[in-house]
Amino acid sequence: MQRVSSISLGFCAVCALAPLVSASPVDATFSGVDYDTGYDVRAAYYDVEAPAVPMVPRRTFSTVFAGPRAFELAGHAVQTYSLEVGGNTGSGAFEQVSLESLLAGPGSLAAVKADGLAALGNATNLGLFEDRASAAAFQAMIWEIVLDYDGTEESLDIEGTGSANFMASGIDAAIFEQMKQHVLAGVDTSRCFTVYKADGLENQILFDNPNPSVPLPGVSILGIAGLATVGARRRRALV
Repeated sequence: MQRVSSISLGFCAVCALAPLVSASPVDATFSGVDYDTGYDVRAAYYDVEAPAVPMVPRRTFSTVFAGPRAFELAGHAVQTYSLEVGGNTGSGAFEQVSLESLLAGPGSLAAVKADGLAALGNATNLGLFEDRASAAAFQAMIWEIVLDYDGTEESLDIEGTGSANFMASGIDAAIFEQMKQHVLAGVDTSRCFTVYKADGLENQILFDNPNPSVPLPGVSILGIAGLATVGARRRRALV
């Protein structure tokens, strides 16, 4: 995965103040990831596309980046999070789709998962964090929701159980637990995200503010700080 050394955590605030209105498909250029905004974790997940036995999922273990991805989307610099584990993150033509259509299928619980993602985003300032532990936990929770969440607390178990589709090590347990409670409480499940799909690439989720006339708390400050930071400060890339 491509790495960059000067992505600011605040740059997605521009997107939050003025959400993207894009036709589909839209060209997206992947700028990379910044190890100051996330880190690698060890993940285990069921790979239904490469089963060891026909029609039988195989559990795959890999090291994956947990944190935001930097994209230029329709001319806007944004940060997204991945909806898939261990896929290929890259540039391409992305189609804007609903999460429900992406996860459609028997037993998919797409509406429950969409509510969980919305509750998570609305409770955490749309995934804008000042520390990489929170960003990593946020990405892990997204994967947990998409792959395992069925509306119960037991399904949000980062350590996994015998039937879990996803588990990961290296995630801050206290932060993850706090985010779990946000999901389960479901205080605000109004849709605050856009989903982008591309063939052969990881599907991405962009958390944005659907009402630009009402900026989120702290967003304006983050936006100013982020714009001032980009290009003015060089961060050391962790290899």
